[in-house]
Amino acid sequence: ISACEKGGQWQKALVLLRAMPGLRVDPDRYSYNAAILATGMGGNWQLALSLFHEMTAVGLEQDRVSYNSIIDGLFERPMALQLFFDASRKGIYPVVNPQPNIIDVHTFSTGPAVIAVRCWLSRMLSRSAHTPLRVVTGWGKHWKAYGTDFALYSGIELLLEELGLVVDRKRQGSLLARLPRSSFDAGRPRRGG
Repeated sequence: ISACEKGGQWQKALVLLRAMPGLRVDPDRYSYNAAILATGMGGNWQLALSLFHEMTAVGLEQDRVSYNSIIDGLFERPMALQLFFDASRKGIYPVVNPQPNIIDVHTFSTGPAVIAVRCWLSRMLSRSAHTPLRVVTGWGKHWKAYGTDFALYSGIELLLEELGLVVDRKRQGSLLARLPRSSFDAGRPRRGG
């Protein structure tokens, strides 16, 4: 099923998952997680969500990989935010703020990381617009475990740029973001006139 997911063959992944009981093999969390990721990344987010909920119905507990898989498959959809909050309440995603102006998402997959950073930025930019904000993405050690290569770094970088932040890429493993200078000047009265 994982090979089907990596090869973009979500239909075959689903066929294998459904064939397992007939072969006297109970689908486990790993097979469900792979099928969820395959269907979600294959664009069939409704089926991915159905498989995610089916896990509970068959007595399997969703773990971090389950939440990463479902959120990666539909993180641009509104329900991804609710899934992220549900996972956070369950302790699936740890507290990621070692300091107020730093968020560490290096162990997250791309979908949950983008959601976490977006929520954090909405709080931080209103409180401390002048303070540079650091997003720790890591150097790639954990990314390979999720099969995302540099998607995490790129996804966060794209989010920061879409929000109009100035991004400093000088530090390996993290991004430094701040509001553009024009944002500070906009509220300041002009001199001499």
